[in-house]
Amino acid sequence: MKTSNKLYLRRKKIPLMIKPTKKISEMMRRIKGSNTLIEKRMESILESLKLKYKKQPELFGHPDFRICGTKILIFCDSSFWHGRTRSKFKRNADFWENKITENRRRDSQVNRQLRKEGWKVLRFWDDAIELRPERVGVAISSELKSNRLNVIDLFCGAGGLSQGFLKHGFNVLLGIDIDKDAVETFRRNHKDAVALCNDLADVDIDEIKRLCGNRKIDIIVGGPPCQGFSMAGRRIPTDPRNSLFREYIRIVKGVNPRACVMENVRGLLSMKTPEGERVIDVILAEFSNAGYIPLVRSINTADYGIPQRRHRIFIIAIKEGIKFDFPEPTYSEKGLAKDGGRLKVWNGIRGILLPPEKVNRDYYYSKKLIKGFRRRERTNKLRGFGFGWSFLNPDKPSYTISARYYKDGAEALVKYSDDNIRMLTEGECAGIQTFPRTYKFFGSSRSTYRQIGNAVPPKMAGVIAREVSAALGDYHD
Repeated sequence: MKTSNKLYLRRKKIPLMIKPTKKISEMMRRIKGSNTLIEKRMESILESLKLKYKKQPELFGHPDFRICGTKILIFCDSSFWHGRTRSKFKRNADFWENKITENRRRDSQVNRQLRKEGWKVLRFWDDAIELRPERVGVAISSELKSNRLNVIDLFCGAGGLSQGFLKHGFNVLLGIDIDKDAVETFRRNHKDAVALCNDLADVDIDEIKRLCGNRKIDIIVGGPPCQGFSMAGRRIPTDPRNSLFREYIRIVKGVNPRACVMENVRGLLSMKTPEGERVIDVILAEFSNAGYIPLVRSINTADYGIPQRRHRIFIIAIKEGIKFDFPEPTYSEKGLAKDGGRLKVWNGIRGILLPPEKVNRDYYYSKKLIKGFRRRERTNKLRGFGFGWSFLNPDKPSYTISARYYKDGAEALVKYSDDNIRMLTEGECAGIQTFPRTYKFFGSSRSTYRQIGNAVPPKMAGVIAREVSAALGDYHD
């Protein structure tokens, strides 16, 4: 397989000025080695493709660019210095011929060495970059399709994690879940992936590899069912859902990806096994035994631009040799960082809420239900505990959209007046969770609410995906 790709175009004839021998060294020292006009134009091409890149990565051969999250390197080659235009030299012909021949020999050596290290090398002529940038962009996009990192999603649900990784250049191969409606939602929105409805405990490694076409799996993502760990649940140590993380790690051991991303509720940090061990310690030990370095971070999604105060934990398990830095918050409630710096203010939900007249009356509370909630509110206040109802401020993030929202939506209600209160629609909940408006959910209203509430916000998944992409781009197998 070729390791380089040059885009050849007709070059305008430009007079070539040759300096006397005694001035050659001085002239060559003045030639700009980086941040040239051609490199700036290549930057514009990469930015138009919405690609994250690193300039002058410290690699053999000094490539001009590396596309993050891939093993693709780009060289911007001068037609003269790399021997495409071979003029008849009037002076110092031997010097120039030897110099250009040496440059071409070095190019071949660089290509061979980088190929051995697993890199794909793309070389583009300066006039191609300058005169036909759209064709250069097409060539890069074509190469990206065959070089994207592959992801499988365990306990995929509606596909929130997959959506975030897909939008950041990853190739989603497979989603597995036991919920039929959720799997159908995943299938409709991830048409290039295989969707499997099955209990993960009944899926073996060979079947996963077969479903992925025996392609290499770079990342495993997923959120094992969390109801047994949830602070809102009964938190029973023997709940069989609490051990499903072991099925996740069984697949990790069999597939051996470069990195894993696991999401769960904050209650996981304090939950214990029937033997009295902390569940989080067991999970981290399992990842370590499998050859990974696990990192844990508790986050509030509002701190990353999601219009929802949703507290979750992420476990990022990486192979040794990969440097992963968990993304720092870019938003805060008042726009202030802990060190006193400036951040963006939390996003509110005003732009997501529908006008009252466009919401079907079925979403509004009846007078009887309102009366019942008021009575419950008074009772719980006297008792000092108990679940009540919460009203949204359009200029602030929503409260957490849970899987039980379909019951009455009491944790996040829209209140126009004391007697005019409604639930959020399914579409509004999906928007608060940052699903695209074009995302298609399958199933009943109850099922749709449950799928949305169980999902990882795609925008939050994208924040993680971006850092994983950067980390794996620096990693050499």
